[in-house]
Amino acid sequence: MKRFKHLFVILITLVVSASVYMFKNDIFLSFYTFMGLMMFYFGLIILLAPFNNKDAQ
Repeated sequence: MKRFKHLFVILITLVVSASVYMFKNDIFLSFYTFMGLMMFYFGLIILLAPFNNKDAQ
C-alpha cells in the first residue's frame, strides 16, 4: 500500500482534472489543473522531506 501512494495521488488528480474538463469543457484548464496539483503534491514532498527523516532523532 505504501509503495502505491504516488499512484493513488496521480489517479485522484486525474479524476479531479477529468471532472474539471466535464464541467468547464476546457482541455487547457484541465491540463493545468492536473499539472498544478502534481507540482503542489511533489513540491510538498520535497519541502517536507527533512521532517520525514527516519534516521535523525
